[in-house]
Amino acid sequence: MRYQIRGFAVFISAFCLARRIRQLADSAGLLPFPSALCPLPSALCLSRPSIKISNLTNQMLLINHIILVVLWLLFGILHSLLAADWWKRFMQRWLGLYYKYYSFSYSVFAGITLIGILVYQVYLQSGLLYVAPVWLKVLLGLPLVAGLVIMGALIKKYFFSLSGISVFYSKQAPVELELTGLNRYMRHPLYFGTLLTIWSLFFIFPYVKNLLACLVITLYTVWGARLEEKKLAALFGEKYKVYKSRVPMLIPGFPPF
Repeated sequence: MRYQIRGFAVFISAFCLARRIRQLADSAGLLPFPSALCPLPSALCLSRPSIKISNLTNQMLLINHIILVVLWLLFGILHSLLAADWWKRFMQRWLGLYYKYYSFSYSVFAGITLIGILVYQVYLQSGLLYVAPVWLKVLLGLPLVAGLVIMGALIKKYFFSLSGISVFYSKQAPVELELTGLNRYMRHPLYFGTLLTIWSLFFIFPYVKNLLACLVITLYTVWGARLEEKKLAALFGEKYKVYKSRVPMLIPGFPPF
């Protein structure tokens, strides 16, 4: 989990900054479409008159959605590449003493790219798959809040050391296998919280762009979790193999110990 938290640690702040950028663009009259198509909760979107999707051609809509998919794919590929052991060994040889700043630079890059994709997705005009009734939005608000709480708690717990900020401090915590808390129920609670959050948002705001983003993020999350399993097994050996055999990967289960 330690390699992926850096990418997700900026998730909440990215939404806040995207909101601020949207406010500035709205005040300058630069928004290409209204907030009625915003995938975020209404409290994060701006009130503007609705326009019809028919104002754009089907071809442009298709191209814009393909761009969104490509952006999320590139984000996942770059995220995995920059966290790969062979790449980090190469950067360590190339940077020398300055390699200690690599994790911090990596987190900054991940944050900037994530903000860019989120802003593009918020601006993207997209079709509505169905109109979610109020009762469904209220019901789905429960798993949404649960997902955000899980993400927030884990990000807060690990952000200092795994975002790279700890390089500016003399004392750094050793790397340990986490077996307590939510890790008693699943091996990747941060991934579970992320998937719970994005899919709850999709069913509340069921736009095509949100569905595409959820599918790509889900595929990357599962793939990234499997890659992470190999790193953890190599790092912690038999201890992690035993833990892996007793605790499910993403779907919570009853604690075996």
